[in-house]
Amino acid sequence: GVKNALRAGIDSVEHGIYLDAEAIDLFLKTGAYLVPTLAAPHFILKGGLAAGIPAHAVEKTKRVAETHCRSVEMAHRAGVKIAAGSDAGTPLNPHADLVTELELMVGVGFTPMETLTCATRAAADLLGLSDVGTIEAEKRADLIVLEQDPLSDISALRHVNLVFKEGKRVQ
Repeated sequence: GVKNALRAGIDSVEHGIYLDAEAIDLFLKTGAYLVPTLAAPHFILKGGLAAGIPAHAVEKTKRVAETHCRSVEMAHRAGVKIAAGSDAGTPLNPHADLVTELELMVGVGFTPMETLTCATRAAADLLGLSDVGTIEAEKRADLIVLEQDPLSDISALRHVNLVFKEGKRVQ
């Protein structure tokens, strides 16, 4: 399915669980993005049956979790364009939590800077938003002030002191 979608000219593939060398080559040739969504299976496995996840979903997730991580690692090493996205709204996966996705991306080999780029510039590019994604003149910018350096520990994103939306302090 992924290969057919890439051949058909899609812009992005979410999940990308069963990637192989041919799929990676198609990503590179087409310039399509991979959006790993590592958080979706993470939360299903973390909550499991006790959280009300159906047994078939837990079992399927157990079967694909390792392959999912290997596929993302392979795509990353090959230079596939990757944008951060959590598949929020899936069971136990709240919309307000992109940090878990970024932490999981670091866990499969991304640097903190790469994860921040995936969540900003790459995500904006994937969505066709040319006026956001980087801090530059003439671009709209939302900024956060953190307690610690996220380049040392991506989990620093969980501790926001101030928020500026389009140049105005909102928190």
